Amino acid sequence: MSKDHFVPQLIIKNFADKARGIRFYSKKTNKVSELVDYVGQLQKGNFHSKKTINELKEQFPHIIINPVFERAQDKDLESALGCCLETFLGVIVSKILSSVNNRGAISLTKNEEIFIREYAAIQHIRTLKFKEVSKEFNKKFNLPPEFKDQIIDGEYQRNILIRALIKERSLNLNSKGRFELEKKYRRILKKNPPFINKIREEILNEILDDMLKKAEDDIKEILLHPEKHSSDIVDMNHRNSFFLRRDVENLNVGIILNRTRIPFVLADTGIILMTDDPQGRENLEIFIPIHPNLLISLSKSFPKNALIDEQFVNNFNRISEEESYTNVYSTDLGLLNSLVK
Repeated sequence: MSKDHFVPQLIIKNFADKARGIRFYSKKTNKVSELVDYVGQLQKGNFHSKKTINELKEQFPHIIINPVFERAQDKDLESALGCCLETFLGVIVSKILSSVNNRGAISLTKNEEIFIREYAAIQHIRTLKFKEVSKEFNKKFNLPPEFKDQIIDGEYQRNILIRALIKERSLNLNSKGRFELEKKYRRILKKNPPFINKIREEILNEILDDMLKKAEDDIKEILLHPEKHSSDIVDMNHRNSFFLRRDVENLNVGIILNRTRIPFVLADTGIILMTDDPQGRENLEIFIPIHPNLLISLSKSFPKNALIDEQFVNNFNRISEEESYTNVYSTDLGLLNSLVK
């Protein structure tokens, strides 16, 4: 069984020690682990589909392939993430780390900033948290109760021929019987025009319940398909939704430097969304931890390069614990112990 990382190894290794050791605080057990090899973390067996992106498109025809993966459509998702996302991210992270180590200015190109926005959108979807939360949400899927009423209301607006309706619904009658029934209906309609809607509703109620149940089952089969999450990762519709809801195009890309005594932790989402608004709609900021002393930020308030204080670090680490699905990573034993409830 292959193991697939849902946070890039190139990020995880920066939070490990020189011997590749890393610890994590588990929200499930409320305990801090011993040192473990970082390579075995933030991964899950057969997490990604083994089909190529083209095959995923055939299986889920409604998706639009994100152009980020355009040159890797004949590759499986794990390989595509490696060559189309992680390779470029690695170059950017190495560039940032080199600038910091050499006390030089940190400067990102326009194309690098564009890529970071795209990476943030995909990483948000790529996670175990997104997959499991989506699965639970999709299990509860039902067509809205008003959906049936909307179909019936739409049918009311459609012109209908009495003769054609009788012919369709009264196969047991001969031509004389259908003619007599037509005259009867026309007399009723002359006195009571809404009567036709009663006929329509009787017809629709006979078939709609079965049709809608089948439609719900068909949709659920797609939503709960084991490869649905992989299709979400490559789907441009999900990327567009992330950009739109979070106004990503208008967020400035910058670097946050931590020179305090407290390191940043790494949540098992690999990305943190912070906001001042409980509904998550105002003053949204997106942070990508790349090192215990460095974050890539997408923000309207932070400058291109920012030096932050301990209050910010503590707040970031607290939100990282809240935003994580299961684990929070660091080599700082004391810091992780402080997360224990």
